[in-house]
Amino acid sequence: MKDEVALLATVTLLGVLLQGAAALCGLIYLYARFRYFQGYARSAQQRLAPMYASACALWLLLALAALGLLAHFLPAALRTELQELLPRA
Repeated sequence: MKDEVALLATVTLLGVLLQGAAALCGLIYLYARFRYFQGYARSAQQRLAPMYASACALWLLLALAALGLLAHFLPAALRTELQELLPRA
């Protein structure tokens, strides 16, 4: 239950800042949890990989939410300086 609370909090926070990333990470998390429950019905070994995948997706959601908050509350002058320092892709 507490995983779902963390998921909802981070997806809501990230959804305010970056809607596409929140939707994609949320879908990855939900698919990993679905695979976890399928593996849970079969054997303990088949549920480990999806469990780790859902944990990684949740950590990715948290990192993206933190980056979104940082980008949102960063002063405009500092933001432009950081964008100049980053290499162009």
